[in-house]
Amino acid sequence: MSTRRQPSSTSLSKYARAHSPDYADRSYDFCNAFWGLGDAGVDVLFTRMRGAIRTVDEIRNFWKERANIEDQYARKLAALAKVTLGRDEIGELRNCLDTLRSETAKQAEYHNVVAEQIKKDLEGSTTAFLSKQMQHKKTYQAQIEKELKVKQQQEAHVSRAREKYESDCTKINSYTAQSTLLQGRELEKVQQKLRNTQQTITANERDFAQFSRELKDTVAKWEVSWKAFCDTCQDLEEERTEFMKDYMWAYANAISTVCVSDDEACEKMRLSLELLEPERDMENFVRDYGTGNAIPEPPTYVSYSDPTAVPSSSQRPNTHLANFERRTQRSRPPVPPTEPPEEDPAAAQNTAGIGAGGGRSDPPMSRSRSASRASLRNLAQAQAAQDRSQAQPAPPIACSAYGLSGTDERYRL
Repeated sequence: MSTRRQPSSTSLSKYARAHSPDYADRSYDFCNAFWGLGDAGVDVLFTRMRGAIRTVDEIRNFWKERANIEDQYARKLAALAKVTLGRDEIGELRNCLDTLRSETAKQAEYHNVVAEQIKKDLEGSTTAFLSKQMQHKKTYQAQIEKELKVKQQQEAHVSRAREKYESDCTKINSYTAQSTLLQGRELEKVQQKLRNTQQTITANERDFAQFSRELKDTVAKWEVSWKAFCDTCQDLEEERTEFMKDYMWAYANAISTVCVSDDEACEKMRLSLELLEPERDMENFVRDYGTGNAIPEPPTYVSYSDPTAVPSSSQRPNTHLANFERRTQRSRPPVPPTEPPEEDPAAAQNTAGIGAGGGRSDPPMSRSRSASRASLRNLAQAQAAQDRSQAQPAPPIACSAYGLSGTDERYRL
C-alpha cells in the first residue's frame, strides 16, 4: 500500500476550488482570471511559477541522472565486450561467441551515443530554460513583489485611517445623543468629549482622504503591472509546457532508438546461432581432429629364454578397430504429440465396392525430432552403399583349373 504524498510548499492543492466562479463570458487568460479579493490570484500565480521552476529543475536532474546511468552502462558493456570468450573454441560456436562480443561492443557504442545525446540536447536545453525562468523571476516577479508590498502597506494605512475616522464619527453621534439626555456636570463632560472628538475627526478625515487618493493611484498602477505580469507568466508557462512535451518526446525517441539498436544486435546474434548445429560441429571436430579408430593391443608376454623369441619392441603393434555403439545419457525434450490430419468425409467413403480400399491410407509414422542429423545422414549413406552393391554385375567366373580364363570372350557367361 503506497503512502500518500504530502503536498509541497509549491503545491497548488490548497488553492483548488470545488466550484470556481463561472461566468458566461469567462476568459481563460491569466490576465482575466487571477484577481479576486485580498489578492487571492497573486498567491496562486506565484505558487504556480515557483512550482514550474521546481519541475524544470527536477526534470533537469532526471536527464542528468539518466545520462549518467547510460554512460555507466555503456562503460560496463564496453569492458564486458573485452572479456575473452571461447579462445579454445572452433567452428560455428567460436563464430557465435565472437558475434556475442562484437555486438556487445556495438551496444556499448549505442548507449554511449544516447548518454551524450541526453546530456547535450536534453540536459543542456533544460538548463538553459531554467535560467530563463530564473531571469523572469528576477526581472518581473521581483518588481511585482515590490509593487505588491507598497500596495498592501497603503491598504493598511487606509484601513487604519478609516477605522479612526469611523470611530470618531461613532463617538460624535453617541455624544450628541447623550447631550440631549444629560444635565449639569454630566452634560459638561459629554460636551467636552464632543469638542475634543470634533477636533480630531478633522485630522483623521484628512488622513483617510489622502491615503485613499494615494491608494487609488497605486491600485491603478498595480492593475497595469499585474496585467503585464500575468501575460508574461502565461507566455512562459505555455512555452514551458511545449518545451517539456517536445523534450520528453525526444527522450522517448532516443530510448526507442537504442532499444531498436539493441534488438538489431540481438537479431545478429540469433542469425549466428541459427548457423550453429551441434551435430555438424561434432562431425567437423571429429573429421579435422580425430586420431582414428585403431585401438592398440596391449603388449604380449615374450620369454627371452627362448632364442627364437622376437622382442616385443621389434614387433609391429597389433590393433583392433573401434566399433562401439554410442549410449547417450542426455535427456531429450519431450516431443509434443502430432495432431492427426483432418479427414475428408467424402474421401473416407468406399466407392469401389467390397474389398476395395476407400481411398484412405494410414499416415506414415512421424520421425522423432530427437533423431540427430548425423544419424540420419549415416543411415542414408548406408542405404546408398547397399543399393550400389546390389546394382553391381556379378564378377566373371575364373576357369583356370580347366585351362580357361574367365576373361575369355568365348566362355564368358
